[in-house]
Amino acid sequence: MIPLADTKVVYVGDGKTTVFPFTFKYAESGDVKASIYDIENDTTTVLDKDYYVDENLGAVIYPGYPPGEEIPEMERPAVLDSSHKIVIYRSTEISQPIDLGDKYPLNILEKMQDRAIMLLQELNEVVERAVKVAAGAEVTPDEIITNIKENSAAAAASASAAARSELSASEFAEQAGSRIDEIAGYAKEAENSKNQTIGYAALIMGRAAEIWKPDKYYGESAVVVYTDGYIYQCKGYSAPGTLPPDSDLWVKIKVALDDYFTMDDNCYLTLSENPTFSNMFTFNQTGYIILKEA
Repeated sequence: MIPLADTKVVYVGDGKTTVFPFTFKYAESGDVKASIYDIENDTTTVLDKDYYVDENLGAVIYPGYPPGEEIPEMERPAVLDSSHKIVIYRSTEISQPIDLGDKYPLNILEKMQDRAIMLLQELNEVVERAVKVAAGAEVTPDEIITNIKENSAAAAASASAAARSELSASEFAEQAGSRIDEIAGYAKEAENSKNQTIGYAALIMGRAAEIWKPDKYYGESAVVVYTDGYIYQCKGYSAPGTLPPDSDLWVKIKVALDDYFTMDDNCYLTLSENPTFSNMFTFNQTGYIILKEA
């Protein structure tokens, strides 16, 4: 007679207990198994050593060994602490090894037992395909399935968001390309404006100032407009490639002979805020600013 009973018992370690009782029946002591569940890492280790089933006590001893087979203390595993559980359970082989012979009604009784074993084996095959949790875990299979569904939905949403992000990145790259072209246009306009400034500066000087050329010889009193927007005058003989700002042979001279215009930080010609005199401009009879006659 086998009464209704659990076939496992779970204990949480406390750092000192080594004897763990159980009450379920078993056919052989070898059918009583034990495993250690790591609560923090959610992992289970099935024991195949270092535990002993004491049939007299009806308990599993861990760490424990049959009498006379003890090993040195230093080689034994630690006593279970509160971060681990020990699971003691029965694992009986699903088989029916007893042969009652062919004499009636023993052969009928044996077939009845055999049929029960076959049903258990089929049931075990179904259970092996089910979603299961560790014996010491507190989560249920239903919760795991729910988590799987939620994680799958979240993964699908993330994939969709990533696809949209990739499309947005492509659109951004296209816009950036257009912006680069636009900026290049602004740079070209700025360069043209700078060249105009150079021309204005030469006009204000009232003398022939040419654009500096790196492959040209320059003699004394030569006047050039350099790429920095300033006008330089040569004091002697300047060989090709001599840079006016870096050479003692060149002197930076005043850009304008009046204070109506000045050079800003980018070397562009700009109106002075408070001009006082000019050698190029004057007022006409109606008060308008006009160029002075040569």
